Amino acid sequence: MSSLTALKKNNEKLSANDVEGFINHTRGAHKKVQEKIEIMKKLIETLQKKTESLMRKNEDIKIAHLAQEQAYEVEKAKVQKLATQLEHAQEKQGEIEQLSNPAPRGIKSTPQLLPPMAYTGVFISGGRHLKKRTN
Repeated sequence: MSSLTALKKNNEKLSANDVEGFINHTRGAHKKVQEKIEIMKKLIETLQKKTESLMRKNEDIKIAHLAQEQAYEVEKAKVQKLATQLEHAQEKQGEIEQLSNPAPRGIKSTPQLLPPMAYTGVFISGGRHLKKRTN
């Protein structure tokens, strides 16, 4: 029986050693998992900060873009207004030029030379008829 008791004690020691080894192994694995969790927490925190920063930057860009669009629309309206004013001014200029033109509308004025004086026969001057000499 002593060998049976010795076997029991030996078995208990082995079981205790196995349990202790398993506990130590589990503690080591748990420690590694905790370290990985801490690394992941830091990574998540860093990513959250970067995300917030990019969102703020994106919002700033969006605001600047809207301001540029508004400025563009204002300038576009100014250009359209000036183009309309130019068109009206050109129309008025054309009207003024037409009014100052001595040729009536529909009659074309052509630059023709008058016949030379030698070929004209009679001039009227102050109610008297004069004959021009033709030499």
